Amino acid sequence: MSDHLPDVADPRSPLHELLVRAGRVSLDLWQSAQVHTKGDGTPVTDADRAADEILWHGLLGLFPEDAVVSEERPDAGGPEHGKGTWFIDPLDGTRVFTEGLAHWGPTICRVEGGRLTHGGFYQPVLGRMLMVDRDGAWEDGRRLPPLKEELDRYTRTLLVPSGSHRVGPVDWEGRTRNLGSTAAHLWQVARGTAAATIISRWSIWDIGCGLLACEHVGARIVDLSGAPLDPMSSPDTPFIAGHPQAVSLILQALERLASSNTTLVDHG
Repeated sequence: MSDHLPDVADPRSPLHELLVRAGRVSLDLWQSAQVHTKGDGTPVTDADRAADEILWHGLLGLFPEDAVVSEERPDAGGPEHGKGTWFIDPLDGTRVFTEGLAHWGPTICRVEGGRLTHGGFYQPVLGRMLMVDRDGAWEDGRRLPPLKEELDRYTRTLLVPSGSHRVGPVDWEGRTRNLGSTAAHLWQVARGTAAATIISRWSIWDIGCGLLACEHVGARIVDLSGAPLDPMSSPDTPFIAGHPQAVSLILQALERLASSNTTLVDHG
């Protein structure tokens, strides 16, 4: 296993099995997990830690030539220690997990040579799996097709940060929603069920899998100035990912808001 990476399109992939195991342990704790507060003020639960144990040891065992870094243990290991580096978010969407909502789960991504190469995201409540590698993105074993050439009225949903209500209305002709998971927002863009998403705060373990999936289907990914985003050289830079037409409309809205000294995203 250390000499090659698995075929992520295969549902028998060891990465697939590892994510399912991590998701199921969190699902078992869904209604009973204790919530704690980390040093940065964000919540962490017993489920985050249980899933982290599974993913951490599982990835180290499968890929001994790679380093592993987790949101729950960011100082253990590092990119300089391996051929590639796996990044873990054992439970993306911890707040919606504690609220009893559905869009949460373990997500991982791999970086080598400053480029994303692999990723996975499992939502155990929904039983849905997104897997990506250098060649494509697969949802439950089905390759995601390129985005449609034109937006239609059924794909006019904009997924926004949870604090967007604090900075005023978004100038968008369709619907705005928040699912509570950055990884889930990017997945919805990649599958074509959301026109775009605005991501205001992130770490590579939040976005890696979904960002690579968006790249494969032809989404446009830019910072708020319209410049292409390089997630490895621009950490935590707010960005937009979506259908190219939708991203153009959002950038136009940003220009209008700039003239009124208003911002489109909440940085708090």
